[in-house]
Amino acid sequence: EGEPLDKLVKTEGAFSVDETFEIGKQLCIALEAAHEAGVIHRDLKPENILLNRSGDAKITDFGLAKDFQNTQTSLQTATNAILGTPAFMSPEQSEGNNHQVDHRTDIFSIGSIMYTLLTGQYPFEGDSSIDVMLAVQEDDPLPPRQLNRDVPVELELICLRCLEKDKERRYQTTEELRIELAAFASGKTIATKRTSAIRRARRWYEKNQMIALLG
Repeated sequence: EGEPLDKLVKTEGAFSVDETFEIGKQLCIALEAAHEAGVIHRDLKPENILLNRSGDAKITDFGLAKDFQNTQTSLQTATNAILGTPAFMSPEQSEGNNHQVDHRTDIFSIGSIMYTLLTGQYPFEGDSSIDVMLAVQEDDPLPPRQLNRDVPVELELICLRCLEKDKERRYQTTEELRIELAAFASGKTIATKRTSAIRRARRWYEKNQMIALLG
């Protein structure tokens, strides 16, 4: 059926901009259908996405899926239980606030996946799962262009907006994200403003400058 994205990144390195865009678009389309049916995945990660030779991406493993239209019948959910894969789960999910987790957690994961494809690195890393979860909750990811100068500014902005800590600052639906990706691909002006990326980059610089001074 195809190779998992995590294996392809490990063996072949970062994906091209076109490949990343196409996979991101396909993920949005697939998740639009799931979200419209009231289901969120909650464990999107490169390991759960298979890519065939034709470039078609398939989402697998809905084991942590949740019915967000009827929280009383959510699947495999426990209050304050941390479910998912640390490097790709949203801040609200990593905190175990399952009552606050909605479809926008999948949008955060799409951003993490596109980031990984563009840079060959995870947006959040640490020596342990706890360290990774703390990074997801507290740290801003290094802007993709600092790891891969071939990444267009617009696609970097799209990735970073998906990765906003506050879910109200992310794209609010996968349809909105898909439309933004389409605007990027066609060379049109994207809605996401550069100021938000500058704000994140400034926070990252200030934090790391303080760490250097303390070290």
